[in-house]
Amino acid sequence: MVNNKIRRLPVVDKDTLVGIVTLDDLRGKVPATLIGMDPVRASDILTKLPVRQVMSENPKTITADATLVDAARLMLEFKISALPVMNDAKLIGIITESDIFRALVKRIDSE
Repeated sequence: MVNNKIRRLPVVDKDTLVGIVTLDDLRGKVPATLIGMDPVRASDILTKLPVRQVMSENPKTITADATLVDAARLMLEFKISALPVMNDAKLIGIITESDIFRALVKRIDSE
């Protein structure tokens, strides 16, 4: 995630959305025992840590036909920064706060 500048990833099991993992999840749920540990050993432990142990389960989602305002309201209400976008039960994308800000600026610039 860090190497590719990705802050959130949906987690899918057999085509079903089961969670979302964010950099904040990783920062907040990494075992405290790793703090102060030899970096090589800590890295070895982290590479074996299952995603299910750090992901947020049952994330809030939005449909593809919802508006940007709908997405923004959900994000504000639940204090989240991204929403997986669904078409029926299929994950088709993810919308983030940055996506909404970019759309807003683009619209303002075009007026």
